[in-house]
Parts: sequence; C-alpha cells; structure tokens
Amino acid sequence: MELYATLEDLPSYIFYQKFNEDDGSTYKSSCKAEEKIGSDEKLVELCSKILKNLKLLDETQNGDIFHNKRCNDLNYWISEQLYKKHDVKEERLMNSNTYIQLYISLHNIRQKLRIHDKCSIDINDITTEEKTRRKNLYDYYENYGTLEEIFTKDKNKCKKEHYDYLTKCVNLYIDTKKLCTQENIGVSSKCPPLFNHSAIYCPRKNLSEMPCELKVQTESSVELADTDRMTGKEDLRAPPKEDVTMSGDRSDTDASSEPSPSLSKTVISTSIPALGSCFFFFILYRWTPVGSIIRNRLLNRGGEINELHNNVGVELWEDTMEPLNINSDRNGYQLAYQSL
Repeated sequence: MELYATLEDLPSYIFYQKFNEDDGSTYKSSCKAEEKIGSDEKLVELCSKILKNLKLLDETQNGDIFHNKRCNDLNYWISEQLYKKHDVKEERLMNSNTYIQLYISLHNIRQKLRIHDKCSIDINDITTEEKTRRKNLYDYYENYGTLEEIFTKDKNKCKKEHYDYLTKCVNLYIDTKKLCTQENIGVSSKCPPLFNHSAIYCPRKNLSEMPCELKVQTESSVELADTDRMTGKEDLRAPPKEDVTMSGDRSDTDASSEPSPSLSKTVISTSIPALGSCFFFFILYRWTPVGSIIRNRLLNRGGEINELHNNVGVELWEDTMEPLNINSDRNGYQLAYQSL
C-alpha cells in the first residue's frame, strides 16, 4: 500500500514534512556517545533527527487534538528512514538488529536528557503494510476538516485530485470498519488503535460516505483554459518590442521613413570616390596631352564615319533609281528594282 496524502495542501502532508527539516545537530554528540550506534555515522544522524522531532512534538502538543496521531506519524517516519536509507530489509522492524540498537540508544538518551514527551517509540510487531494502512486512515481524519471547508465553498464540488484522495480514504475506512466490528472475532486485534478517534477528530461526520461530488469542467471552461494556455505560449514566443523614444510631434511613420545612419554612411562612402574619378578624367581629357590625342582620334573617327555614311547613301540611291525605260509595246513604265 502507498501513502495517500501526497498533495501539498493537505495538513497531514505539511506537518509530516517538518520531520525532514533541520539536521538535529543539537543532539549529535549525545547520539555519538552511545556505544551501540556511535560508530555508525548514518545511525547517529538518524538518532539526532528523531530526538529533534520528539522535541518538536513536545512543543506542539498543547491544544493539538492530533497529538497522538502525530506520534504515530513519527514512528512511521522512523521506519521509512530505516528502509530507505539504512538498508533495513526485515518486514517487521522488531526483527532488525539495526532497529533494536537504535531503539535502545534512544531510550538511554531520553533518560539522560530527561525528554519526557508522551510519544513512545513504536515497539509493536506490525508489518510495514499495516503501518501504512494506519497512517492513511489517521491522515483521513486529520485532513477531512480542511477539505470540507474547501468544497463547502464550492457547493460541495471537489476538484479531481481531492476527489480521488477522498475516494481512496472512504474505501479504506469502510474496510477498516468491517475489520473492527465485534462480529469479526479473531481479527479485532488488527483494528488500528486510533480507529475510534474518528469521533474526536471528525465529530458527527459519516466517514463512510463521499462528502462531495466531482467537479466536472464544462466544454466552455476547457476551451477557455486551452485558449489561455495557447495565449501564454504565443506570448512566450513573441519577441519583446523595443521602446522608441520620439521627439516633438514626429510620428512613427516619419521616424521609420528616415534613412538609417548606416545607409547614409554607405551612400557617402561610395559617392565621393565616384565623383573624384569623374573629376580626374575630366581634367585629363580637357587640359593634358593625353586628352588632345583622345579628342583628335574621336574627331577623325567621326569624319570617317560621316564619309562612309555619305558614300553608302549615294550607292543605294544609284542602285534603286535606274533610268526609266519606255516599253513601247506595253504602253507602260518599268522601274528597275534591286533587292538589298
């Protein structure tokens, strides 16, 4: 069986996490001095944390109706630490030499330091499965009131994670109630010690019934949630807009139409050399001997072209306009034609 109360908004989960806080260094020297565990650094650390947590329970017991329940939580936490971090394999901790040495050491230290908290380290011979079942049941008692406040504000509608948690707890309570009835002779010894505390923890509540209904999302709310998620993704993908500082009454259009400084620099850098080259060739053509040679050649070439043009024109005229021959037989005129 797994732990049911794993939602971070549940009171039992919040308090249970306090057992993991701090390192218990205040009691480390006392645990280190114990002969049975002093040579095992990991057990010394666990011993220190257990003493720190016993001190925590001692400080919070006044007015806490769940004090006995929290003692059960601490015993469950100890077994959890032994299984996860200290390689304990035995299903029943009483069969583990590691647990026996830790138990004796804690008893001695509590006597020396006069730690008189009413919580006792669990020596009961029960399985890990049974410990988990009891914790789930007691957590149900502790969390019921808080969950009731939540779903009462929403017309007895539970969100899915709370509904799933309560469903498992109700089924567990029904099974445990059957186990604890007087008719079940021979199994009543397996009834959790705090089972009857339900009347104290949850007075006038029927823990065998689901206290709320599952809150079902409508199609419109689902579509709205999807739209919100898509909008969020688009916002993440959209690049940030840069702020543009405007002066006077200039509009964004005017600002965007002006050439950028880099473009102006490019135009200037290419125009100046081109103008310089044109000016150089003009001076060379106009006032140097090289320019005179170029002009003479161009003038001579122009004269040759004109003469050639005139000659060609005369030849074409002569070829196309031959003298008219009168054909007396046909009483007509004949024009000579020569194809080009």
